[in-house]
This record gives sequence, C-alpha cells and structure tokens, in this order.
Amino acid sequence: MSDAPATRPPGWNGSTAPRNGLGTAALVLGIIGFLLAVIVLGGLLGIVAVVLGFVALGRVRRGEANNRGVAIAGIVTGALAVVLAGVIVAAGAAFWSDNKDEISDLQECLDDARTDQARDDCAQRFEDQVDAND
Repeated sequence: MSDAPATRPPGWNGSTAPRNGLGTAALVLGIIGFLLAVIVLGGLLGIVAVVLGFVALGRVRRGEANNRGVAIAGIVTGALAVVLAGVIVAAGAAFWSDNKDEISDLQECLDDARTDQARDDCAQRFEDQVDAND
C-alpha cells in the first residue's frame, strides 16, 4: 500500500469528490430534450436542462465541481431543444390555421369510412386539397 497522496484534477481545490451530477444531468436532459423536441416534452426537458446547467456552472465557479464543459454543453443542448420545440409548435400552428377546413373534412371522411380503402381515399383527398392550397 502506497502512502502517496491521491491526485486531484487540475483546478480542484476541494477535499471531497467533485459534485458533477447536475452538469451531467443537464447534458443528458438536453440531449433527450433535443431528441424529443417534436413533442412538447422535449421543450420542457430543454428548460430543465438549461436551469440545471446554470446551477452546475455555479458549482464550478465555487470550486464544488469540475465539469464546466459538460455544464455548458447541457445549457446549449437544452436551449437547442427549446428552440427546436418552439419552431415545431409554430410550424404546426401555421399548418393547422392554413388547413383547418381540410383537416375537419378529413376527420369527417375518416369518421364515415368503413374500410381501409375508404380511409386511403380520405387521406389521398386530404393530400390533394393541401397540395392545391400551396
């Protein structure tokens, strides 16, 4: 058994292990939020990632953690998730407002359709109506 002192990461001045959990959580939530940005949940996870990333940066500044890059990556991926989710929601709202009559016609057609072929015909008619509006 060696009596040599344990080495610490550069810049680490604490006597206990660094508390890097928040930075790691921010990055993980940011990545998951970005991947789930097509649903509102992705934007919400992105917001949580940004908040956790800033809290983690505070820990880094106080010398309680040493994963500054991971915390920043969590903030960036979280912000991207929020922006992407916002763009997707805005695009969906624009599509809905531009095509609300066609969408209600599609819903009526699908409600009345009894066979797969009738449902396919409804989908084709909807597609043709949307294309005609462009």
